[in-house]
Amino acid sequence: MTHGHISVRIYAGLASAALIAWNVLSLLSFDFSILLVRGYLIVFGAVALSMEMNTCMCTRRCKKNVEEWAKILTRVWGRAIFYFFIATCQISFFPSMIDIILAANFLFLAIIMFLVGRHSSAKLNSFRERLHADNQDVDAKFAEFDQDNNGFISTDEFQTVASSVGIDLTVNELNATVQFLDENHDGHIDLFEFKKWYAMKTAARV
Repeated sequence: MTHGHISVRIYAGLASAALIAWNVLSLLSFDFSILLVRGYLIVFGAVALSMEMNTCMCTRRCKKNVEEWAKILTRVWGRAIFYFFIATCQISFFPSMIDIILAANFLFLAIIMFLVGRHSSAKLNSFRERLHADNQDVDAKFAEFDQDNNGFISTDEFQTVASSVGIDLTVNELNATVQFLDENHDGHIDLFEFKKWYAMKTAARV
């Protein structure tokens, strides 16, 4: 499933944890001139961590709250902007080497997120066009995806059908597209979500 490459979401989660840890430690210097920015970075790191990781009930609850207040972060391109902003804040502590490394990591994440979002959007739109080409009923098309007949399309099922029509998704593109389609974030795509995507008149922006 991962094709031997670390998921961008795991990398972003680790970078966010490092961001929080370093900025918390930096506050111990009691330098009040940096207190506000360090505090903001700790909050930003917690937001990023909750968006990328679903390891416990706490992060899932935080993610739901973040999505209600900052919907831009539900999109890959939105997180790219957010990570670029974090990088610009962190680099303000130049010439601290650790701050530079953290800033570089988030700049790298911003670039990767932008590219993943762009490629995922192009492939998702191409995928939908190919599905429309055979003029099959949307319910029949959903049933084709739902190979175990449980009423939902899993990540693996989505990847299988995409591959069958010549759309090859990397693990990061697959995560991005399924997250985009899974509006209620229950881990799979239901019929309503599928129909909404299938009937879209405009290009999807993952």
